[in-house]
Amino acid sequence: MIALTRSMNAELEADGVRAIALCPGFVDTAMAQWSGIPPDEMIQPSDCAEIVRMCLRLSPHARIPQVIVERVGGRDGVD
Repeated sequence: MIALTRSMNAELEADGVRAIALCPGFVDTAMAQWSGIPPDEMIQPSDCAEIVRMCLRLSPHARIPQVIVERVGGRDGVD
């Protein structure tokens, strides 16, 4: 996903298109129920939504190519 985002930014920058890869760890959604992590220890969907809102407020002269969000106290993917 990050490589695709980089390619899109390189190819579409002249057209005013900016792509951002949002890479959250375990988010409290139905997709993450298998993880065994208690929901109250997961990243909240509202956290991801706030990151999207922040990115949308950027001026046309700024770009954040990727955002990595980790849960506090956890080692996502290495339990």
